[in-house]
Amino acid sequence: MKTIFTFILWCISIFCFAQIDTPVITLTSPTCSAQGSGLINNFNPNVTYTFTPNTGNINVSSTGLIVGLICGTTYTVTSSANGQTSNPSLPFSVDFQLPVPTLPHIIVTAASCNSNGQAFIANYDFSLIYIFNPTGPTINPNTMEILNLVPGIFYNVIASNGICESFSSSSFIINPIVETPDIPTIEINGNIVTISNYDSSNTYVFSPTGPLVLNNGSVTNVESSVFYTVRSSNGACISNPSTPFFISEPQNNQAIILNSFLDSNNNGIKDENEINFHLGQMSYEINNDGIIHHAFAPNGIYGIADNNPNNSYDLFFNVLPEYAPYYNVSVSSYADINPVGQVTYYFPVVINTTYHDLRVSIIPSQAPRAGFDYFNTIIYSNQSPNLVPSGTIIFTKDEAITLNNTIPSTNTTANGFTYDFTNLQPFETRVITVNMFTPPLPTVVINQPITHSASITPLVNDAFPNNNNFNLTQNVIAAYDPNDKMEARGSKIVFADYNPNDEFTYTIRFENEGN
Repeated sequence: MKTIFTFILWCISIFCFAQIDTPVITLTSPTCSAQGSGLINNFNPNVTYTFTPNTGNINVSSTGLIVGLICGTTYTVTSSANGQTSNPSLPFSVDFQLPVPTLPHIIVTAASCNSNGQAFIANYDFSLIYIFNPTGPTINPNTMEILNLVPGIFYNVIASNGICESFSSSSFIINPIVETPDIPTIEINGNIVTISNYDSSNTYVFSPTGPLVLNNGSVTNVESSVFYTVRSSNGACISNPSTPFFISEPQNNQAIILNSFLDSNNNGIKDENEINFHLGQMSYEINNDGIIHHAFAPNGIYGIADNNPNNSYDLFFNVLPEYAPYYNVSVSSYADINPVGQVTYYFPVVINTTYHDLRVSIIPSQAPRAGFDYFNTIIYSNQSPNLVPSGTIIFTKDEAITLNNTIPSTNTTANGFTYDFTNLQPFETRVITVNMFTPPLPTVVINQPITHSASITPLVNDAFPNNNNFNLTQNVIAAYDPNDKMEARGSKIVFADYNPNDEFTYTIRFENEGN
């Protein structure tokens, strides 16, 4: 009996006082998306694990995975059960997640008459490798400029440290060099001068000044025995000068020139320092046929070429209705004018009441396409005969859009920019090109309205305060379509916000896909 009792005690002591296993830790290396981890290789769900130091909510999962470890901290762990505690494990620590390079931030600048557009990595890091798709571009580490870009090709880029890669940048594209107009080609037939490659969308600048280009490319006001050259301009670029030309005999081609001007000294004569006046409507009637033809003359000059001296013209000029209270036209019409030779008929405009009129608008050069840069153009002008010494443009962007840069440079704000201008001359117009970025889907959605606004100050004594503010609404698009038409306020106008005197500003984009 004594022997059996001793055996039972021995068995109980073996069971109760068996040594607890020391935890064995297996470590997993960190990755680009997660920190390192620890695993209790001999995990026993029936024991309690105690970590030293106790840095917080450290838990052990049912598979032995240790959760809640702080990177860089050295731990030991013991296991305990039934009042018994193991020896501590070997010291261990988990490593930090491998560093992932920052997403490359691309800034694109507009093309000019002399060079293609440019792209830069604003957060360039010389220790990283940049991988482009498609391949080919390289980076100048001194300027951060991306080299060897092909205009018109969409690129994206990732940054790599040799182990981890960033997310891909948004797609970007540079535009080719702005096309410079063709050099004017001059044809002379006797004393008739014609620009044979005339383009109505260009303006023509003569040296010395004096000649005018009519709607069909014929050139008037050319003095005999004077050498001229002429350049063509598309508003952004100007061509090289033409081959010098002259005529030996006075011109006898027939043209009627209409010229409205600001008659500052009220003498009825256009003096050398008096500027043309464009806030009016030119019109004419031929042979009293009852049909009034309206002429578009944004620079205050319009030419009618007609080689039939038997035709009879009545000429008219009226100041635009909204500006009529501020001006008088001392000569507003001419009757029974025959196109004999080249004669300019002047419409002197005299200031009746002093006023100020600053104007601003936003012209959408491109639509906001998801994942791409796009451009808008702010046009601001002085629509009065008085100098504006200084003023400010305030641009507020849609919160979904990122502002890349502007030309000229402006003062960036939290939600757009401001731009201070000086010495805005009478009737002068200036522009600001705004380069912006539309986030990719699903950050934005197709047809999401994007609204930007612009305002111009000062407003003191401004006769037309309604044109000191402008809102432009465009919808986000996906597929590229260069052919579209949209009014500045978007596809709909809330009736309560409509004023019968409001202007409608349409942008129409189209392209010629032929040769």
